[in-house]
Amino acid sequence: MAKAAVAGTLVYDDALAPGWSDWSWAGRDLANRTTVKSGTRSIAVTYGPWQGLYLHHNGLSTDGLTHLQFQANGGKTADPSLLAKLTVNGVERGGVPVARYCANGKIPANGWSLCKIPLRDLGVTGGKIDGIIIQEFAGKSLPALYFDDILLVDESAPPLALPAAPEGLRATASLDRVSLSWSAAAGATGYHVYRAVGSSSSFTRLSSTPISNAAYEDRAVVQGETYRYRVSALNTAGEGPTSAIVSAVVPALPAAPSRPSAEPSTDKVSLSWTAVANATGYHVYRAQSASGASDRLTSAPISGTAYEDRAVVAGRSYWYRVSAVNAQGEGPQSAPTSTMLPEAPAPDPDPQPTPTMSWIYRDALASGWSNGSWATANFASTSPVYAGRTAISASFGAWQAVYFMRQGFPTSGLTALKLQVHGGTSGGGAGLRVRTYSNGIWSEGADLGPNCAARAVIAGQWTECTVPFSAIAGAVSTIDGVTIQEWRGGTIPTIHFDEVGFVVNGGSTGPVDPTDPDPVDPNPPVDPNPPVDPTPGDIDATGLLPAERITPWQPGLSTVGGIPSDNDSRRPATVYLPAGNPYGGFSVDPALANGSTDASSAIQAALNNAGNQASETSRRIVYLKAGTYNIRSQSLNVPSYVTLRGQGTRGTTATRLLKGAGSQTSVINLGHLWIKNTTPVDVTADVPRGSNRVTLSRNPGYQVGEIVFIDQLVDNTRVGSWWNPVTQSNPNGSERGWYTRQNRPTGQVLEITSISGNTLTFSTPVRLPYYTSNQAQVVRFAGGNQGGAMVPVKRWSGVENLYVAGGEQGNIAFYGAAYSWARNVESERSIGSSIAFESTFRCEARDSFFHSTANPNPGGAGYGIDLRVYASDNLFENNISWNFNKVITMRGAGPGNVIGYNYFEDGWGAGYPTIPEVGLNASHFATPHYTLFEGNQAFNIGGDGYWGNSIYNVFFRNQATGRRRSFPPLQLRDETMRKIVEVPEWHTHCSYIGNVLGTADMTAAPQRGFVYEGSPPWNWNPVPIWAIGVEHNAGKSGQDAKVVATTHRHGNYDYLTRGIVWDRNYQRHDMPASLYLRSKPAYFGNKPWPWITPENTSQQAWTLPARERFDTIMAGGR
Repeated sequence: MAKAAVAGTLVYDDALAPGWSDWSWAGRDLANRTTVKSGTRSIAVTYGPWQGLYLHHNGLSTDGLTHLQFQANGGKTADPSLLAKLTVNGVERGGVPVARYCANGKIPANGWSLCKIPLRDLGVTGGKIDGIIIQEFAGKSLPALYFDDILLVDESAPPLALPAAPEGLRATASLDRVSLSWSAAAGATGYHVYRAVGSSSSFTRLSSTPISNAAYEDRAVVQGETYRYRVSALNTAGEGPTSAIVSAVVPALPAAPSRPSAEPSTDKVSLSWTAVANATGYHVYRAQSASGASDRLTSAPISGTAYEDRAVVAGRSYWYRVSAVNAQGEGPQSAPTSTMLPEAPAPDPDPQPTPTMSWIYRDALASGWSNGSWATANFASTSPVYAGRTAISASFGAWQAVYFMRQGFPTSGLTALKLQVHGGTSGGGAGLRVRTYSNGIWSEGADLGPNCAARAVIAGQWTECTVPFSAIAGAVSTIDGVTIQEWRGGTIPTIHFDEVGFVVNGGSTGPVDPTDPDPVDPNPPVDPNPPVDPTPGDIDATGLLPAERITPWQPGLSTVGGIPSDNDSRRPATVYLPAGNPYGGFSVDPALANGSTDASSAIQAALNNAGNQASETSRRIVYLKAGTYNIRSQSLNVPSYVTLRGQGTRGTTATRLLKGAGSQTSVINLGHLWIKNTTPVDVTADVPRGSNRVTLSRNPGYQVGEIVFIDQLVDNTRVGSWWNPVTQSNPNGSERGWYTRQNRPTGQVLEITSISGNTLTFSTPVRLPYYTSNQAQVVRFAGGNQGGAMVPVKRWSGVENLYVAGGEQGNIAFYGAAYSWARNVESERSIGSSIAFESTFRCEARDSFFHSTANPNPGGAGYGIDLRVYASDNLFENNISWNFNKVITMRGAGPGNVIGYNYFEDGWGAGYPTIPEVGLNASHFATPHYTLFEGNQAFNIGGDGYWGNSIYNVFFRNQATGRRRSFPPLQLRDETMRKIVEVPEWHTHCSYIGNVLGTADMTAAPQRGFVYEGSPPWNWNPVPIWAIGVEHNAGKSGQDAKVVATTHRHGNYDYLTRGIVWDRNYQRHDMPASLYLRSKPAYFGNKPWPWITPENTSQQAWTLPARERFDTIMAGGR
């Protein structure tokens, strides 16, 4: 039978009872999990002299109550000096030593004692009280003490029985939840729910606090899994026995079919695939490209495992996927299969030269072509896109046109205008006509629709259109432009165009534009050592990564054509010159570059004047002559549309900006120095992963193009965000708000592309789900005051060709900036971060050298590259980060960031030169996510859990060498805690694909050797190639089972086994060259790319340009 207990009024049991609040002035944690008497939580109190735990109530009647009762634990202190008091109308009553009323008259160290204090001894004999105080009274500081099970009780009343076990427990399972219900138990004030997984006899409590209703939904379920449940009832006497056990099996959708096989012919594609267990039917999908949208071909599920697609065009390529269906619904789609139909055979009595293309538009206008449209047109639209990264989106009024201009373009050999056309939501292409302009005369032209493959422009899909040149130009030798024009005097909603160019039938002898960046070359140059195909084409990670870990990587300024040149057609730039050009083409007096005069005011004045003149279509450059500029006052602030540019970073052209000691500021800021937030707006409906649309409770005046961010409270279960339970245990602790909003470790910076009422659409998808139950909110940026008015973020700012040193809040800092950059800078001797991106969107740092902190210690003063406070979709590429405490950190960073082709070396601590610091990582404050690391080299790959976790990161084609090089003047020795890849505790769902681990000449000394898989206890000798789930931040030395289960490794080569290891559950072994680049970067020159090739049996690592650049610098002296 259940044990009887006294009747009473609950004050605290795992949480404060309703009506009670915390008014304490001692340090406390009301959700402590480490020392607990009953349940799962207790109150931990750390007392200073005279400080108190104060639990407040608005007015509680004590009529019929006789004692204050609680459990006390002295922690490290035996019989601590504590007084108990009550308050009546805010006035303290009583004040009696607590220990006198505890069992045996003592509060033991590291043990629990039941304490019962008569209310009369506390000066109360009825009436209302409004508080309970337990106060330190000896004027001492005390380490943590613990209190639990606090009640006001009536010991004169008959014992109150615990409630009986609930009856009638029922469990109903659906795809994403198990719904429980039961009959209410007499006298129960709440219930707890317990669950066991599978056949396990270990039950875990699901309800963190008692639930009031006789029903519960368990949403943390896995399809196909069996769960067992039981329920207990509670009242003020405590928790009663558990109910009978019921079980439920969560139904499962069918698995994805294997990659289908495809057999093409000139008029059909025959598909087949392997049957899926428990499937009752299948759907077939088709796309025009690997990353394009798929159309479902089957109106209803088909029962067989074969399908013929006859709606095809000879010579075209198609991508197919198959999904399985059962009574529960439709499962995931298979990996895609691509196939190309052969051209229909036809006799050719008059063979023509092989056609080539002279491009007009392909991701951007080809050289020599410009935009003269008088229709509303966006030449950098990111959705939809036929191929590449951008397309043209245009809407037409009466007679309006998209106009491609080029003076005197020769027509010899041109046979057709070829383009891809997408009909948008409504089609509407029937009223479009293609015309040319030559010597001041417009041609009559030809209708577009009849010259498309489908004989019309089709809504919702791409169609290839080929318009004969003779129909749009006639007999002219040159043209000055070509238009796509509305021709019927009406309006046409948005239409999209891509891959626009002329077909040239003259082969290599025809008039192919010599400036075309991508002509068809009949004799292309051949890389002498091609490791893999250097042109990835459509990037497709399907079959290499779990589906939920695949996301679009479009970082930095890649979606807008890269960092703009000075003669960019859309955003040209000119040098800002004071009136009369007094400084010979420079923006600031070169006499200030003498190393002693304070030049900060003059440079800032030039920046401000340039900013007043600048706009997105007319940028300005503040150009500094080589020399040394002393920056003594506040940081230099670069306005929107302004680039601060020097002549170089080294040698006679070096332009140096130096901060003196004691400034406590950075050297250069881009964005708002004191960026704050407006009043947040609540999200009113859950936002699933991959969505780019959010509905809000109100619209405070959002603008298209505005940069905002979304965030939510911590969620271990559904989202995976995690604070370190030791260093960040208190939800209200200030440390949980250092690099995110308070207790909101997951967030993402977003750009608004359209607004409909209270619904916002963004240019990028959210990478994690956002829940209303987690208080998801959208926040605008404000100026210097928290909760102040919105300020637009700074845009299109840059720093280039500069040497920067001496900053004491970092050297170069981007705050709330968008589409801004640092290029070819050298940053040295910083305190703080050498370069920091805070709350930025699509910013970029490239081709730069960050090195040599002034303070190589933990704590924030000695960091190299730093992304923080939800910074999203940024790019760090082709940089060097050397000689820092941490060569890279991500503190509360958002998703979509790409760290590509950088060299990281010699991370260390002044107090521990024999222990390698963390190398390539996305951590140091909860919870960065969806970061891509590609093509980098570092001394190790790792992370840390000291301030929480990092999740869903992808490491692709990197090399971790396993040892620091210790360049002079450093004297580092890797004597302990050496590893090659470490995945710390709580860092779940990370993926490691195509990496090379170690070096061909690696040695273990002074360790005794290497081991492939490390395991606890973690003594790091022998050196592990892989250390997965390392527990050490929470006082443990084991292995995090969830990290082990969710770490994905596929196609990695290591120099211990000297082989490549594949995950046998993933059959795809062909890896793309890149997950974010579509062609070989120019800085690789004639070097092989990708430079990391684990699939190459003869050579796995080639030359990384950033490391080659570093070696050249170090060989030439510093």
